[in-house]
Amino acid sequence: MSYRSGDQPQDSGTPPAEYHPSPRKARWPWITAGLLLVLALLAGGFTFAENDDENAVDEITVTYEVRGTGSDAAITYMGPDQGMARETAVSLPWRKDVPIGAWGRIVSMTAANGPDGGDITCRILVAGRVMTEQTSSGPYASASCSGDAGEQ
Repeated sequence: MSYRSGDQPQDSGTPPAEYHPSPRKARWPWITAGLLLVLALLAGGFTFAENDDENAVDEITVTYEVRGTGSDAAITYMGPDQGMARETAVSLPWRKDVPIGAWGRIVSMTAANGPDGGDITCRILVAGRVMTEQTSSGPYASASCSGDAGEQ
């Protein structure tokens, strides 16, 4: 429909013949898809919780050891929740058994001499076998041991 210059169409209250309103779209497919998504997420959460229970069975115990000739030592090691723990003014020899979950088998420790010096040795054992060992000597000397306890 074309208009001459200056002519304005008049609103007759009815849409022009070429106007076709879009049919109303159904909302139920979107609602159904949303419900299915929520159910899938809930099922995934239950599966994750079940896997946590299974991983508890895979827990292993790591033994941290420090030996030396010094009078005291400071020891930092990775605890059961993958957090770092620290003990100071420790008499040697020192030993600590720590349970490690299947999800985090990276283990680490550092042992440092005090001002009196001497030799200091750190060792990490898994299932009674030495996984890693290091020795250092002197005042404030440190020995560091780390590794993957799952590779034993």
